[in-house]
Amino acid sequence: MKKILNLFAIVLMTSLMWSCGDDGPKPVDVEGYDSYTDDVVKFELQYPKNWHVKKRPGLSFATYSSKAGASRADNYGNDGFPAAKIQIYAVSLDSAKTYDIAVKDQTAFLEDIQGVGAPTSLTIDGQKAMKYAYEFELTDGMFNGEMYVASADPKMLTVVKFETFGGTMEKYKTNFAEILKSVKLAIAPVVLKEGDTLFTTEEIPPPSTSLVTKSGDGFTIKVPDNFKIYPAPKAGEMKQYNYAGERRGDCNIRIDLFNASKTKSLEKIVKDNMRKVNEANDLTRIKLGNNEAFRFQYSPGAKYDAKVYYTSKDKILYRITLIWFKKEADNYKDIFIKSARSFRLK
Repeated sequence: MKKILNLFAIVLMTSLMWSCGDDGPKPVDVEGYDSYTDDVVKFELQYPKNWHVKKRPGLSFATYSSKAGASRADNYGNDGFPAAKIQIYAVSLDSAKTYDIAVKDQTAFLEDIQGVGAPTSLTIDGQKAMKYAYEFELTDGMFNGEMYVASADPKMLTVVKFETFGGTMEKYKTNFAEILKSVKLAIAPVVLKEGDTLFTTEEIPPPSTSLVTKSGDGFTIKVPDNFKIYPAPKAGEMKQYNYAGERRGDCNIRIDLFNASKTKSLEKIVKDNMRKVNEANDLTRIKLGNNEAFRFQYSPGAKYDAKVYYTSKDKILYRITLIWFKKEADNYKDIFIKSARSFRLK
């Protein structure tokens, strides 16, 4: 089964700058529960019946307090809808990926977060489980997360996550506790006898090498033709465009637009933001089309590399950020750099 990648490293990039104190939408209530059972690996749980659902049988199930907040919850946006997310997914184990190795992989993102408590033990579905709690401050309040790992089958690890934005963890705390009690852990699919129908998990395709032109407010850019756009307007930004494929934990191309009417120096903006990110280096003055631009690279986390480009026109600042999984750098890096260089202002 395809490994599940998380996106926590990306959140370090999203908190670079710009905030707004406007009152936003209110968090969504829980209006009763439905149940979900995965047809392949058999994990199950209750979930709020009025929340937005995304599911991939044999891999994962996620539900969001609002469809409007799903993009933020998946990409860890710095501000926006006060979203809440519940996710359960399965990780296959074998002689190379043991339980201990899989847990280490799933908790690696915690190394980049300061607000992490000591893990605690509990029981889920009759099995010993470990709980990891984490938090950090965002523009609109505290982000809180709880991750639980447990195994009921030597071939499967089950991961459950509860995550909230905008300081709403306390609102959902009782609901999350009820849902956790309903969890049944994953078990490996049974291999059927010859002649029976076998379940196979299709490998999610990597970014395509074929690029297509996409248009946004005042710009065009070429992105892999199997990428979708996940727009997520945010309080501190005029608009945001997030292009990603189905393997969204591997990589994405993001464009943020900001009001720069009070800023005279593009170079100063770039240098200010270099000081706010991890291991920023290689500041270079370049051209994107006919416009002056600056570029630098940084490391948003132990498993990721990134390049970020800044340019401006008509009092609008454009930030183009490319993030890719380090292990896939040879496959993605050239595609993404070609994409960045295709960026043009209208």
